[in-house]
Amino acid sequence: MPRVKRWWIGASLLAVGLGWCITDWVLRTLYPLSWGGPNIGGGGLLLIAVGAAITGAVMLMTSGRALLSRPKSWVLWAPVAVDAALLVGLVAVRVLLPGDTGPDGGLAGINGQVGVTVDATGAPVLMLEVCHGSVDTVTVVGPNRGSQPNEVFARLTAPAPVASPTQVALLAPPPGWSGTPTSLPLDTQSFLIASAEGTQSELRQVDFSAADLATLDPETVQYSDYDDAAQDLVNRRTPRSGFHQVACAN
Repeated sequence: MPRVKRWWIGASLLAVGLGWCITDWVLRTLYPLSWGGPNIGGGGLLLIAVGAAITGAVMLMTSGRALLSRPKSWVLWAPVAVDAALLVGLVAVRVLLPGDTGPDGGLAGINGQVGVTVDATGAPVLMLEVCHGSVDTVTVVGPNRGSQPNEVFARLTAPAPVASPTQVALLAPPPGWSGTPTSLPLDTQSFLIASAEGTQSELRQVDFSAADLATLDPETVQYSDYDDAAQDLVNRRTPRSGFHQVACAN
């Protein structure tokens, strides 16, 4: 391949690769739950972009020295200037934007914890511990029963984004909350999962059962936590007064 052609192709590949790396980082910042990583979008494209940038850089280096020594080589510097500007832009967005890392060092899309407790009558109450950002929707589902996977027992939407710790009684939601409150006594269910999410963030979910509700009291909160030793989610309990510290420490 002629060196001039290799030069322009290399410069183009490098520009495309750097441009997509910038775009990927911006998308990670704006949409942390739906972008970034091989399983939720962007991962494959980012690998292709990095490969294109490396290939382009190699092509530029292997074809550039002789070309740039020619008279009127200033024309060939134009794509290099574009690549340099994109490289500066990539460094800038990586420094100025957090990507998918939240202010607590965890994933930006995970901004707190759902816990479950009971009121004085033993009815279930969800504790939404929002550490940063906001959520606006609460969902309670049952187990996957094959023909009826993850039956929805309740789906509630807040009148405004919830940005601070909030309690949601499942049998009698707070004023302003709309949707479908539970119409069944949840203390008959063997397994339930409660989650809360917003446009681009969500709280870590909690699972609980009829037996859990029967042994809870209003001053105790149950939450789900990943146990490294067990390599699985486990349920833990904490006094209500200490739930914020537990939820926002992860």
